Amino acid sequence: MIKQLQKKLIIIIMLLLSIIFIGFLVIINYMNYNFNINQQIRYFRKVSNEIGIEAYCENPSVHPRLEDVEYCTVKLVKDSQPEILINKLSGYDDEQLLQYAQSSYSMHSYSGHKKSLVYVRRIYKNSPVIVFLSNDYALENSKNLLTISAAIALIGLMLLFFISIYFTRRLTAPVEDSIKAQKQFISDAGHELKTPLTIISSCLDLLEGEYGKNKHFNYIRSEADRMNALVSELLTLARLENTKAPGVFQLFSLSDTLMGIALPFESLAYENQITFKINIADNLTFYGNQEQIAKLLSIFLDNAFRHTASMGSVTVSVFRRHKKTVIAVSNTGEPIPEELRTQIFQRFFRANDFRENDNMNYGLGLSIASSITEHHNGKISVDCQSGITIFQAVFPG
Repeated sequence: MIKQLQKKLIIIIMLLLSIIFIGFLVIINYMNYNFNINQQIRYFRKVSNEIGIEAYCENPSVHPRLEDVEYCTVKLVKDSQPEILINKLSGYDDEQLLQYAQSSYSMHSYSGHKKSLVYVRRIYKNSPVIVFLSNDYALENSKNLLTISAAIALIGLMLLFFISIYFTRRLTAPVEDSIKAQKQFISDAGHELKTPLTIISSCLDLLEGEYGKNKHFNYIRSEADRMNALVSELLTLARLENTKAPGVFQLFSLSDTLMGIALPFESLAYENQITFKINIADNLTFYGNQEQIAKLLSIFLDNAFRHTASMGSVTVSVFRRHKKTVIAVSNTGEPIPEELRTQIFQRFFRANDFRENDNMNYGLGLSIASSITEHHNGKISVDCQSGITIFQAVFPG
């Protein structure tokens, strides 16, 4: 549970910091790009004013300052097609440049940029002309900053990831300590309760031997049995959650093991007039803790029969699908509300009020099933559809 909490916190922290960090870099690059464009436009306007528009329009008379400059001059004539006077731009065809010229002229702007070109608009021999200049220098500067920003972003995100891990562990440390203390308390309390319950049962046997059985002794034994069942479930849960090692893992026959768990429930189904179907695939093997996997199916079946009314049905299915082993138990009955399905595997949680009347249900069974599934690196889930509740555990391999 702590690991899941830590993962969620890391994802949230990384998401928020990444949005802020990357957004900051995007803004810087956008501002730098606009600055380079505007700087190039200002420089272009300054040069064109100094040397005169004629230098850009009269060919082959070329101004010394324009010898190595890539530019294109387009003359716009009223009621006729634009005319290219000079074209020293590479990578652009005439049709494309004419379209740029018409578009720039229609914007009524005396300077600006189109794609990777900057332009100025002037008057030459009583006709408007638009001079396009290559903006490679400004674009190159922008690309350099973008490359540097990408490297900074990569390094920064890696640092943010490790920082988020550090702070997440610091934030969840008190919660982890609290959960450990709770688990230790459950374990200690369970062991402490075992002894007095054993003594009570022994003394009750002596009293029944001396005075005979009566309803008061029956009440005591019933409550002692209930307490014994609760303590046993608490100790099982504490053992699963406190033990780092998953127990003895071995390759065993999953089909035979789970069939041995399912068959005894046939008599319970017969007594309660419940249709019970067993669909366990043959020759399935599984690498894991045999006792725990058997306990998992037993919990699923016990839960299903507890909440299936007479004339209902329970189905157990065990099969392999897409290289994964699936153990599923479905039953008819009152569905679990969708908002409660995420809480159904918590300790001491019972979904419906009618379960409160079940004296032997303490809300620990499904929590134990969840711990067993987690120990085997599996995923446990519950789903309700068309009046059928399905509990399912999926394991890799």
